[in-house]
Amino acid sequence: FMFHCPTRADLELLKYGECAYARCVPVGRPPGSFSERMRRPFVEFDFGDLSGSLRRALSIPEPEVVQRSAEYYDAMAAERNPNVLNTQLDAFLTAIV
Repeated sequence: FMFHCPTRADLELLKYGECAYARCVPVGRPPGSFSERMRRPFVEFDFGDLSGSLRRALSIPEPEVVQRSAEYYDAMAAERNPNVLNTQLDAFLTAIV
């Protein structure tokens, strides 16, 4: 598991990628830039009830933990692939010119 707390500006930080490549299960809250596919494996925390959220996360059965970890890795590898990001950037720059 790797805990993620949101930034005030709801930014996607390097730690989200590090979590995927370490094959951890992300817990906490995903940034606003994540697609549904990238959000699905997150174990979202209720920051008003951290102890309850932590108990819920730690009670997830091992097969589900493994599945969430693999899902998150696959989503991050597909959607944050440098070739995909460069294509999206080129499309954006072409559209504004």
